[in-house]
Amino acid sequence: MSASPHRLRRPASRWSGSLAGLAALILGAVLLWRFPALPGSDDALFLARGVEHFSVLAFSPNFPGYPGMIWLARLLAPVTATPFAALFGVSLVATLAMAWLAGALYRRLLDDDLGGLTVTLLILATPLTGQVAISGLTDGPGLCLLLLAGWLALRGGGVTTGLAWGLGGCVRPTYALLWLAQAGGFLRRPGWPWRRFVVAVIFMVLAALAFVWQADGAAYVAEGWRFVMGHFLIWGEAAGARDAHTSWPGALREAGVQGVIWALLGLVVALATPWLTRHRPALRPWLLLWWLALAWTALAQNPQHLRHLLPLVALGGLLAVAALRALLPRYLATGLLAALLLGQGTLLVGALAGAPRLAPVQQAIAYLRHHPGDSQLVTHHEVELLRAALPRLGVTDAYYHGDAAIRLRAGSWRLVSTAALVNAFDGRRCAFFPARLTGDTPLWLVHTRPPCPRKQRAAR
Repeated sequence: MSASPHRLRRPASRWSGSLAGLAALILGAVLLWRFPALPGSDDALFLARGVEHFSVLAFSPNFPGYPGMIWLARLLAPVTATPFAALFGVSLVATLAMAWLAGALYRRLLDDDLGGLTVTLLILATPLTGQVAISGLTDGPGLCLLLLAGWLALRGGGVTTGLAWGLGGCVRPTYALLWLAQAGGFLRRPGWPWRRFVVAVIFMVLAALAFVWQADGAAYVAEGWRFVMGHFLIWGEAAGARDAHTSWPGALREAGVQGVIWALLGLVVALATPWLTRHRPALRPWLLLWWLALAWTALAQNPQHLRHLLPLVALGGLLAVAALRALLPRYLATGLLAALLLGQGTLLVGALAGAPRLAPVQQAIAYLRHHPGDSQLVTHHEVELLRAALPRLGVTDAYYHGDAAIRLRAGSWRLVSTAALVNAFDGRRCAFFPARLTGDTPLWLVHTRPPCPRKQRAAR
């Protein structure tokens, strides 16, 4: 009796999975050694507060609350020094696991071990993956659970799939379109244990609702409406927001070579969609998720935060590898993918070698602690984090133009994110705080009246 193809391929699959896991562990060790666990954004600060005391009304964290992320961080909190360190650990492990799962899913769908290893390495070599991993936010864990649910569904587990899907929805509710589309694909599969899946999902949803309700009650609904309207129409830089200052094409241009690579991979997926739909039916659900992620990101996400591109980068990497290996001669596909991995790896190594240890806002905090110069700061960026870290400094949110104008006329620090804004102020550029990896926003510190302090070097 001859062995099945899957039995014959098990050793190769085991080796490719082990190599992918080793690559993820190496990157994780480098990130842990290179970057301290400090929040780099207001969102990270709000989540860290939620680990200690959960209340969406108190912005700990902001809406929708991310109860799943709070649960995971609280599990890790007893062995970490700070609440954010727990978030950092969850985000790091889950984001690296996401890259491994993408490769495992590819191997399961297409029975291609080398392609699966390529997918994992391609995602790990993208500097955005490292940035998301150290952010302490929900993007990486949410996508990890989305891929885990898909992988478990292929193995036929209704309960485990439902628990992973439900937990993922609690970790990253803003992937709602992706979660719903994935669930629809599960329920349409003939013979799949959908009742067990639904029961597990209901359990997770009820647990999340009870967790949120005991903290904020019915006021959670009102806060949700206020936050959603504000995000889409006022401050969220979504496609329909008033006075939106950024766009996704502009964000990709500012990302430089990395933005070009992402655009080319997206173009490959878009052009290959008809062929993949006809000839690779196992990839149809993932093609649908990629297109939904593209629409959601373009219309509803803030271009100032490149981390929102993570689903497009990860799913796009999986689909692009499948397209290139299927449509091109083997030697040409192998050469192109090897060149792509070499280019991405070079970008990652260069970024890790030259990156400052601290996020730009943490560099600014360190600088202002050592150069108190003035008692006022005006900025659009990470206002709450600056207020929490520098209680003696009056931090004015530049969104409120009247208050900001008064502070600027009196003479104050100004923290901005573009060189054009630096030149627009009648003052002196005092310090530049570079980004760590792709996805960070570099910052400039300007003083509007007095000369800068003599020491102009920012803490890194």
